[in-house]
Amino acid sequence: MESNEYEVKWHIENKVAIFNQYQEATIQNTQNMINAANQLINSSPQDKVPIIINVSGMTGSRANIKDISREFRERRSEKWGFTIVIGANRAVKFLARIFFELAKIEIRFASDLDEAMQILYRIYPNLLDSSGQ
Repeated sequence: MESNEYEVKWHIENKVAIFNQYQEATIQNTQNMINAANQLINSSPQDKVPIIINVSGMTGSRANIKDISREFRERRSEKWGFTIVIGANRAVKFLARIFFELAKIEIRFASDLDEAMQILYRIYPNLLDSSGQ
């Protein structure tokens, strides 16, 4: 699922989802992205789906972090799993840590997709078998 603001797709089919944020975070595009993400991860047979969020293309945020956090906690799928954020600066890391801790989601940070996948392979060794790598 794709828009000008974000893209939500499988990185490893039914195993790992990736979300690319291209523009600033607003309440409306956060709601839209969460809905698209839920639709994708709810289609997986997995109990929990690891998520990679790439914010390196994000231009900022006009929305209040408290409002975005509330939207996330109220709307996210129960299948939302371990999360890795790519491309976050210090301020985004600080806010993301609070945001995901409030939602009781474990989070790590990576500089790029390769590093994110290395983290996931350490946590979920069986992903190596399903990724074709």
